[in-house]
Amino acid sequence: MNKKIFSAFAICLLLIFALPSAFGSDASDIYPLPPDEPIETNTPGNGESPYIIPDTPDLREPTPPLEPVDENTTPIVPPLEPTPAEFENITPTPENVAPTDFEIIDPTSEPAPPENVTPTPPEIENITPTPDPLAWYAIEFWVSEEGYLSPAPLTVQGGESVRMPELSPVVAPSGKRFVGWSADMDAIVPDYRPGENITPARNLFLYAVFAPESYEIIYQIDMNEIRETVPTGSVPQQIPILPEGFYSWLDENGNFINPAVTEIWNVRVFTASNMRPVPEITPPALKSGDEHEAFMSGFEDGLFHPGRSLTRAQTAKILYGLLADPIEELADFTDVPEDAWYAAPVRVLGAMGIVTPDENGAFRGNDAITRAEFAAILAAFVPVSENPLSFPDVPSDRPDAAAIGNTAAAGLFGGNEEGLFMPDGILTRAQAAVVFNRLLGRNANTDAIHAAARLRIFPDVPRSFWAYDQIMEASTSHVGFVDSETGLESWMSANPDPVPLADGFYNINSRLYHVLDGQFLYSTSDSQGYVYNADGQSTTGNDELDEFLANIIAKWTNDDMTRNQKIRALYNYVRDYYTYLARDHVAKGSTGWEPAYALAFFQRGKGNCYSFSSAFYLLVRQLGLEAQTVMGDIGPVNHRPHCWVRIKLDGSWRLFDPELEMSYRRRGITSYNLYNFTYATSPFQYFVW
Repeated sequence: MNKKIFSAFAICLLLIFALPSAFGSDASDIYPLPPDEPIETNTPGNGESPYIIPDTPDLREPTPPLEPVDENTTPIVPPLEPTPAEFENITPTPENVAPTDFEIIDPTSEPAPPENVTPTPPEIENITPTPDPLAWYAIEFWVSEEGYLSPAPLTVQGGESVRMPELSPVVAPSGKRFVGWSADMDAIVPDYRPGENITPARNLFLYAVFAPESYEIIYQIDMNEIRETVPTGSVPQQIPILPEGFYSWLDENGNFINPAVTEIWNVRVFTASNMRPVPEITPPALKSGDEHEAFMSGFEDGLFHPGRSLTRAQTAKILYGLLADPIEELADFTDVPEDAWYAAPVRVLGAMGIVTPDENGAFRGNDAITRAEFAAILAAFVPVSENPLSFPDVPSDRPDAAAIGNTAAAGLFGGNEEGLFMPDGILTRAQAAVVFNRLLGRNANTDAIHAAARLRIFPDVPRSFWAYDQIMEASTSHVGFVDSETGLESWMSANPDPVPLADGFYNINSRLYHVLDGQFLYSTSDSQGYVYNADGQSTTGNDELDEFLANIIAKWTNDDMTRNQKIRALYNYVRDYYTYLARDHVAKGSTGWEPAYALAFFQRGKGNCYSFSSAFYLLVRQLGLEAQTVMGDIGPVNHRPHCWVRIKLDGSWRLFDPELEMSYRRRGITSYNLYNFTYATSPFQYFVW
C-alpha cells in the first residue's frame, strides 16, 4: 500500500514539473493551469479589480480564433494603416488648385528667375557723358545733298548750351515738314526738336528729320471707334472719356499708355481696357542690412502649419513689419475696427495705396489671400517692368493682369509645370515664405542654417520638407551676410523665438518631442535617456523601428484619449496581435538590447518575453512616460528567467507583463490580468535580478 501511495505521489510530481515544457520555455509555463474561479487577490473596498484603472474603457478588440502556430513560417502581422499625409513630402494644395511653380518644378531648390526677363544693362552704360569745360565741341548739320540748305556748323565750349536751329518750310519735301534733328540718318523721331537747347559732351553730326504733317489716332471702345487727327510730334487733344467699367488705355502691344502725354509720330491705336494700371511710383523701402528679423512665426501649438492658407490680414501684418519707413496716415475700411490686431497695418498700407478696399469699402481680412491678390499687393514693391510676363490663364483684360505680369517679371512668382499662374489659387504659408524671401532678396543657405548654434524646430517642418530652408529664413531672427562669389547667405548668429509650449514631452503626429527651456531639443539627448534627431524627434537609432512605433501609435491611439487609455490600447495591441517564439535570453546586466528585440518582434510577429517587453516599453516611451524593462525570475520553486515592464505613473511604479498574459489567453484562460499591478498584488511571484 505504501509503495502505491509513493508511486502515485512521484507521478504527480513528474506531471507538475514536466508537462509545462510542452507549452514553451517562458515564465507562464512553470505554473499549473489555474482553477476555474479567479485567484483571490487584495481587491479594493469598492469591489473593482486592483489591476484595471477606474473609468478606463476596455479598448481591446475581440481576440481572433487561435490557429496552430507554425514556428518555421513568418506570420502575417496585421497591416498598419499608413500615417496620415503630413507636410514632410507632399506640399498640400487646395482642391482644384494646381501647385505653384516652386512646388512642382523643383521642390528641392530655389526656382530660377524667368528666362525672358530683360537683364539690367551694366551701370556704366547708363551714365551720361560729362562735358569737359576745357574742350570745344562741333555740331554739324546735314539736310540734303545740296549742302547750302544745311545750317552752318556750331561750336560750343564744354558745359555751355546751344540752341538747335530751325529750317525754312520750303526745304521740306512735299507733304512733309521739318520736325527736328537726329544722329540717325533714317530716324522718323528726332533726338532734338527745333529751338531746343542742348549741352553736348562730344562732337555731333545731325541729320534733318522730316515727317508727315499729321497722323490719325484711333480710339477703340467696346467695339466702337473714335478717330482724331493729331499734328506730328504733338499730343492728342480730343481723348474720349472712358465709360463706366473701363479704367485705362492700352497700346498696340497691350501695354498701359496715357494718350494725353504721348507724342504722335505714326498712326496709333488706343484701346479702352477694364484693367487698372500699375501706378508708376517709387516702390516703398523695405528693411535691409545684415540683421534679418523674423517676419513669420508658428502657432500656439508649436507648429508652423506650412499648408495652411495665409489670410489677407496676416499678409498685411507681415508687410507692415517689413516697411523701412511706414507713414503715419491711416485709411478707413468698413470692416476693420480700430481695436483689431491688424488695424494699424491694414490702415497704413491702405493710406500708402498698397492695399485697396473692395466695392463695398471692405478689406476682408479673414479671407485667405489668393495668388492674384498677393501679386496685386506686392506689385507696389517692385519697379514696373518693360517686359511683363503673361500666362495662358491670366487674360489681358483681367484687372490684376498687369500686377501679375509685373511681379512675375521681377521673379516673385512663376507658373506651374503647365505654364499656368492659377490666379485664384490659395497661397499657403510655405509658399508665402518663399515669395517674401524673394522680395527681400534673402537667399536661404542650407549649410548656414544647419550650422546655426540654435534653431527653432517646427515638428511639421522637417529638414526634408521642400521649403524648410525658406521657412527657417523667414521665422528665425539672425545676423548674416551674403557671399559675393556664391550669392549665398551665411549666418553669424541666430536668435529663434521661444516655443509657446511649457517644458515637457509632446507626442505630435505620432512622434515624441521634448521642449526644454523654451525650445524643442534636437541633435542631442536628455536626462531620461531619450535621443533626439536633427528634426527634434525621439529616435531609437533605427529608422525602420521608429516607423513601426509611429505607425502603431497613430493606429491605436488618438489625441482624444487619456494617458491611461493610450497605455491600455498599446498593451492590448502587443498582447493580442503577437505570439510566442523561442529566442535567446538576454544576459543578466545587459543594457541597450531593447531596440534589436523590438524590431525583430515587429518584423516577425513573434517573440519571447524579452521581445514583448521591449516592444511595449518602447511604445510607452513614445508617450513620454518613464519606463523600464525589468529582468529577473518568476515562480515559487523552479525559477525561470523572465522579463516584464514597469512604468512610473503618478509617482509610483506599476508593472505590466503582456507576454505572460498572452500565454494564458492563448490557452483560453482570461482570469489573469497582468496590466497595471504591483509586486504585492501580483498573482505570481516576481524576483528582480
